[in-house]
Amino acid sequence: MFFRRGASSASKNGSQMVYALALAGCILLLGLILTAMWLRDRQNEQSALAEETALRVALDDELAAFGAQTQHYAGSLSAAAIGQRRAANGPIPAAGPTGAGYIVDLNADFTAPRADAALGAIGAVARATAVARPALRGPIDDNTLSTASGEWAAARTGTVFAAQRAWMVAIVKRQDDLALAVAHPLDNVALAKLARAAGIAQVDVMAASGIGERDTAVLLPAAAGEKPAALVWRAARPGDEMFGTAAAMLLSFAGLFVALIVVYSRRVTSDLIEAEARAHDAATQDPMTGLPNRIIFARLLENEIARVKRSTEERGLAVLFIDIDRFKEINDSFGHSGGDQLIVAFAQRLNALIRAGGRAARLSGDEFAVLQTDVVGPRDAEILARRIVETMAEPFEINGGQIFVSASIGVALCPHDANEPNELMRRADLALYRAKNEGRNRFCFFEPRMGEQLQMRKAVEDDLRQAIDTGALLVQYQPVMSIDGGKMLGVEALVRWPHPVHGLISPDSFIALAEECGLILPLGEWVLRRALRDVQRWPGLKVAVNVSAIQFRQKEFVPMVERLLAETGVDPTKLELELTESVLIADADGAENAIIDLRALGVRLALDDFGTGYSSLIYLRRFAFDKIKIDKSFLQSMETTGESAIIVHSIVHLGRALGLTVTAEGVETKDQHRFLQALGCHELQGYLFSQPVGADDIDRHLRQLQQPTAAPDEARSVA
Repeated sequence: MFFRRGASSASKNGSQMVYALALAGCILLLGLILTAMWLRDRQNEQSALAEETALRVALDDELAAFGAQTQHYAGSLSAAAIGQRRAANGPIPAAGPTGAGYIVDLNADFTAPRADAALGAIGAVARATAVARPALRGPIDDNTLSTASGEWAAARTGTVFAAQRAWMVAIVKRQDDLALAVAHPLDNVALAKLARAAGIAQVDVMAASGIGERDTAVLLPAAAGEKPAALVWRAARPGDEMFGTAAAMLLSFAGLFVALIVVYSRRVTSDLIEAEARAHDAATQDPMTGLPNRIIFARLLENEIARVKRSTEERGLAVLFIDIDRFKEINDSFGHSGGDQLIVAFAQRLNALIRAGGRAARLSGDEFAVLQTDVVGPRDAEILARRIVETMAEPFEINGGQIFVSASIGVALCPHDANEPNELMRRADLALYRAKNEGRNRFCFFEPRMGEQLQMRKAVEDDLRQAIDTGALLVQYQPVMSIDGGKMLGVEALVRWPHPVHGLISPDSFIALAEECGLILPLGEWVLRRALRDVQRWPGLKVAVNVSAIQFRQKEFVPMVERLLAETGVDPTKLELELTESVLIADADGAENAIIDLRALGVRLALDDFGTGYSSLIYLRRFAFDKIKIDKSFLQSMETTGESAIIVHSIVHLGRALGLTVTAEGVETKDQHRFLQALGCHELQGYLFSQPVGADDIDRHLRQLQQPTAAPDEARSVA
């Protein structure tokens, strides 16, 4: 179904929007997380670098202080101690900053054999100095110091790692090659001092191979053959704290985003459900009346027909097509809002009549349908159709006033007439068409011959179109006589259609057909052009042409009349257009403007069928007509009832009082002629004088009337 496709499309668009928002949010969240991680790592790296720099500075400061102390002790060595070392065969103890110093000979004591023989910490000093002297790290200051005892050699300090232990070493040259060598282990006290100086919680010494992934280290030099070591500590990680705070914020943001997505998704889902419901209602329900529309009615009909086919009971169904008669005129008179109110009231009244016996639907405009179920026979459908006609004849309250309408109904039965939905609806429509053609305000059952009539109507419609294009129609003229019957004042143009198959088709049949199929405009123009060309042959006559209500309401009508007058060169005063009340009811304001424009051209206007409408006097007062024509129905019933004579008398005197020309149609007897002559009627028209004839017969008729002895009977014989 189209509404499902529409809802699916809306759902797809809504889902795409939610997915797009979710994807954008995820990308943003991922970007924020990566940024926070980068900032964390960068801050941790900067913090570790700062701690490493501080530890190096602390170690350098400690080494510098240790070297300065050793230098002090070296300067205080006595000459006896120095001499004692010269006499000895190896290093001898001497006081140092840590109490464990040795006086050494830099040339003699640091050879390999002696170094191996050295005891305690000085052995490491000896090995480091002799074998790995370039590995000594730390500040090595070569300063020449002047004291009372003479020149001092440069102090050398650093750290070494030997025998799985780290040492601070200071070797200060005293005289010649003699020096004071001191080694101090980096024990817990020394490490704690370094940690405090560097602002680190704890520093350890370990082999370089044991450094963990999260450890920060400063490598220490190692003696030859020894594994390298390092000062190791766990660097502070302020980035982790920052990342934790950021992570909490990001988690809060993610939670809020997820909540928003959920809320938005639910809202979108709710909107989609509502939109789908609205689309479903729009696709299945008439928005104005709330009744099922044509689509659902067809589906209901299909289901009911299937049920009838399955059922073993002799019960069928009926389809009733209902149309409000002349709804367009009501809509034009009371406006579209009034028409809409009438549609709603009509639907409510129809729905109340159906109750549980079926379903009502609005097909389009003023067209309704009823599906009547459990129908035993045509009598059930007839009862319902009659009730609808009678009920709809009651007045409707619209805009504080009452509107009277009627309804035409076409009925088709299942399975009697058809057992397929489309065919059953088509036959109900044919029956409705017949009900409207037979006078409206009634119901008709489908009959098989209706299909043949419809086919004939289609064929006639195609033939009429071709007849207009090829000029195969016939225009006849009925004379309009003076009151004495001796002078022809004008003619009325009447179109005829000599059909090659169906014979002569009367205007009552094909004019209505032309209006229904949209051919009235070219037909009216063709008749008017032909009448204007023929009236050129009759200098003293006027020609009257009937105008359809649909034709007159067209904006192009007045320009078309002006164009044809110019084209044929006919004096506009010789043209008389005959209008009926239906022309004026449809659009009074538009009709008034068109009449003013036509009178400005010089065209005369006549109100045809005067007396048959309900508001003719209103039109005479408002519109500037030149003539009124008394409908022939009054003359036909004048002999059987005196009321018609009174009406004709009143119309004649009213027209004369208003300064209008009064023409009586349908004059067929001399008594009617004498009566109208006595009343003072101006013009006469009817079979007493002539039937509608061709243009050549009008020529002959004019010649006969010019003879002094011509009488009405003779004139009529010409026709």
